Amino acid sequence: EMLFATALNAVTKDKLPVIAFASGNGEQAGTEWQAYLTNNGFECRTVNLTTEEVPQDADVLVLHCPTTDLTDAQIQSLDDFLSNDSTYGKNLIVTFMPSQAN
Repeated sequence: EMLFATALNAVTKDKLPVIAFASGNGEQAGTEWQAYLTNNGFECRTVNLTTEEVPQDADVLVLHCPTTDLTDAQIQSLDDFLSNDSTYGKNLIVTFMPSQAN
């Protein structure tokens, strides 16, 4: 039933929602998340924040348990992504492990 609903959504939508998973700051891969989301009608990508900008067509950016601090340039890139040329509508998800140090 879920697979049918996912397939139906995929063919009736003009564009699948795009979720970008950040890398470059020691983030966990989030492969389980990506598989789950892909199976449920989302397009998942990986973006290295140390060398790339967040794709403009991404709807959500996920920072999954980063282990190093983001640079000022990376923070500016996140701010640019979220402000979206003052139209907003973008989302950022940041996760941490309970045992993760400050």
